[in-house]
Amino acid sequence: MQNNKQDKYNYENIFSMKNKKVVIFGGTGNLGLNFSRTLSSAGAKIYLLDKIKKKTNDKNIFFSKCDVS
Repeated sequence: MQNNKQDKYNYENIFSMKNKKVVIFGGTGNLGLNFSRTLSSAGAKIYLLDKIKKKTNDKNIFFSKCDVS
């Protein structure tokens, strides 16, 4: 059996978000929280903007209360 060329790729590096900053508007909703946790686990620093603050234990997720009227 031949080695597949895809075996040489390190997928952690291809999809890495290390040293990236991400801003998510409406970040404390269901989608925003799931996106923020996923991106944080890939190494990104996440800044959530929303009207309602929700607690998170993740050290890479930061919250800022904002409202556009």
